[in-house]
Amino acid sequence: LLCLLLAGCGGKKSQVELAGVTGKVVQGGQPVVAAEVMFIPKGGGSPSGARTDENGRFELRFTDGRPGAVPGKHSVIVTEAVPELPAPTGGAETPPPPPVKEPLELRTEAEVKSGSDNDFSFEMPPSKTSPAKG
Repeated sequence: LLCLLLAGCGGKKSQVELAGVTGKVVQGGQPVVAAEVMFIPKGGGSPSGARTDENGRFELRFTDGRPGAVPGKHSVIVTEAVPELPAPTGGAETPPPPPVKEPLELRTEAEVKSGSDNDFSFEMPPSKTSPAKG
């Protein structure tokens, strides 16, 4: 009886099952650095996300910090980071701002499978550059 009571008290909360998810984000064959990757379960539940490294690679992390994503079908959103303009410096005349690069977003779907090699590759659409406003 004591074993049953102890098992019900102070035990770990049941954790959501996760499957490891890695991948790469490219654009025109080149890695996309610092892109935000979000996997949102279609059946409901918490998302997993990551940011790509200098090679365009990512490893998803669940909302509690554990690596992976909930198995099943996901809506995937990949957003390319937009570089910030440098702060103006004193002295010299300020050069015209560079063309503004519109942030790119890719929306697609992916299925995360338990016990499987979930390594995805996402191709971002071509860049759109707008003339600098000033």
